[in-house]
Amino acid sequence: MGKRIDYFDMLRGVAIIFVIICHSYSGNPLGGGLKECFYLIIRQIVTCAVPIFLAESGYFLANRRFENTKDYLHFWGSHSFKVWMPMVLWSIPLFFIKEHNNPILSVVYLILGGYSIYYFIALIIQYYALQPLLRRINMGGGDFCVCYNCLVLSDG
Repeated sequence: MGKRIDYFDMLRGVAIIFVIICHSYSGNPLGGGLKECFYLIIRQIVTCAVPIFLAESGYFLANRRFENTKDYLHFWGSHSFKVWMPMVLWSIPLFFIKEHNNPILSVVYLILGGYSIYYFIALIIQYYALQPLLRRINMGGGDFCVCYNCLVLSDG
């Protein structure tokens, strides 16, 4: 097991606190009152939580080399499963609350993370899968990630 880097542990802790702040307010941030205005300012400051998690993951994965396809598939499967399984488990209550017209598609939707707010997990699994490609692109990988995020996260 590698040595932990205190800076990154602290940064991860700050990002976790930011996520909690983002999901802790149920008011209307555009309501016009002082409280709502203050919340909107704080919310804009702490919305960097997911990019912090992505940057940390990218930092630790950037120099990871795989000897062969088997090593890569083992890495992708084991790391993806560690984040995918909690996402599915935490999505089950919402899955049972919703009505389902097509049970098979609903289960597929659950497995892909559609019944959750955890889009970060689907995104990080995609980046785990793209890691060898991003490593080959090297310096242009950041530009690729920006374009990829715009395509995947766009509502249109």
